[in-house]
Amino acid sequence: MTKDIITIMCRGEPIYLLKSELEELTDGEWFLSLLLKYTKNKTEIEIGEYKSLVLSVIESLRYKKIILLKHVSLDLFEALCDKWCCPEWLLESIQKQKKIPLNEPIFKCVNCFIGFKMSENTNESCKIHQKEYNS
Repeated sequence: MTKDIITIMCRGEPIYLLKSELEELTDGEWFLSLLLKYTKNKTEIEIGEYKSLVLSVIESLRYKKIILLKHVSLDLFEALCDKWCCPEWLLESIQKQKKIPLNEPIFKCVNCFIGFKMSENTNESCKIHQKEYNS
């Protein structure tokens, strides 16, 4: 491999990233930024985490929103982000995401017949909403 490529070894599975791409994700003082800073001459870094979990963190930082790859739980993702001291915006996004119930049912307003979720329903959602609803 060339020096422009960083290999992150995750429990035996490699992740190949352009060094410049990884540097773009490393704003501030958190695990990957410090690791890159203090291992400038290394082209391979060992991380004892699952590849899909590490990629979930990298993709989330790249796209500035939570990206969970298949089989990565939000709790495990949160634990790694906390362990790695990820940027505060990501940790706050995780907390917001955890407050949203999964598979929340959608109800239909008996007045306006619009669908809504209880977690998003407020007294200002519809001018004719009342306490009554049906599912």
